[in-house]
Amino acid sequence: MRRSEKIELENVNHPGQVKRVPRDMYQAMKRAFLKVLPKTSPGLREAEIRERVLAHLPDELFPKGAKAGWWTKAVQLDLEAKGVISRLKTRPLRLRKAGNHAAGVMPTGRATPKGIDEYVASFPPEVQAILEKIRLTIGNAAPDARETISYKIPTYTLNGALVYFAAFKNHIGFYPPVRGDRRLEKAISTYAGEKGNLRFPLDQPVPYGLIERIVKLRVKQNLSKAASST
Repeated sequence: MRRSEKIELENVNHPGQVKRVPRDMYQAMKRAFLKVLPKTSPGLREAEIRERVLAHLPDELFPKGAKAGWWTKAVQLDLEAKGVISRLKTRPLRLRKAGNHAAGVMPTGRATPKGIDEYVASFPPEVQAILEKIRLTIGNAAPDARETISYKIPTYTLNGALVYFAAFKNHIGFYPPVRGDRRLEKAISTYAGEKGNLRFPLDQPVPYGLIERIVKLRVKQNLSKAASST
């Protein structure tokens, strides 16, 4: 049996983290997912999607629906990261294909900005000011890092991915999770979510000093990793 080629699976909840999976299974689930997902509100609940994709999956890849649950969720998060689908601000969560942005659609459905300037400019002035200060803080802590856009959000690279940040309705997200410095991990613990990604509430002072420490740690880690690989 021929081994399937691999493809990188993204995750909207963890920018910069990818998982390599079989291309044929990914493509099959993606086709099924987009076939059942509507373009308009109210969209579909996750449970409805899981149930409806089964009729469109090839049995040779998903015999009797085996592993379809995991693949449905994984492809959902990947398509959100790519901006192909959008989640609605509903409980329970509902999804639809991305398109014209109706009220209630979260930022994952936005078109990819051409650069960080364009990304920042898409927010209200008060949020722009915070984003620009974060940008300045990162630049001062890592002057050799390169600015770019990845996963539709501001990204900094230096010998690989360094840090990412993104603005949401009520908070600023900062990625990836901090590892390798217990004192710093303790200092940021009040902002860390279940998976370790940071959320800085917009109704509280943004801890720019902690952001600076995080970036400097990431620079040190990336440079060390680069040196060990040579």
